[in-house]
Amino acid sequence: MTTFIKSLFYALQGIKEVFSEKNFRIEILIGFFAIIASFILKTSLVDKEVIVLCIGLVLGSETMNTAAEQLADFVSPGHRDEIRRTKDLMAAAVLIFSIMSLAIGIIIFGNALLYA
Repeated sequence: MTTFIKSLFYALQGIKEVFSEKNFRIEILIGFFAIIASFILKTSLVDKEVIVLCIGLVLGSETMNTAAEQLADFVSPGHRDEIRRTKDLMAAAVLIFSIMSLAIGIIIFGNALLYA
């Protein structure tokens, strides 16, 4: 059980670390507003679950992107094309999750507004 507690502590340290990232804080804020909007517009429980899942995917991918960037900067502080491509790919993953989440949000909130 102590190994689990230590793992949880390290994970919480990671969350604290990623909160220092501007994009993560912006994504948290957008997610918060999406959840509030889901209650104001009285979306279904399934819609709320999908919104929370999308928020989790964006925040999780942003966390992985931050970790990869920090590791890449540590391993190779100078400019290397291979490192730049890796960082670009990680950023692309966040962008893909964000665009898909936006599309899902437009569908859910558009439907809620259309039939309200």
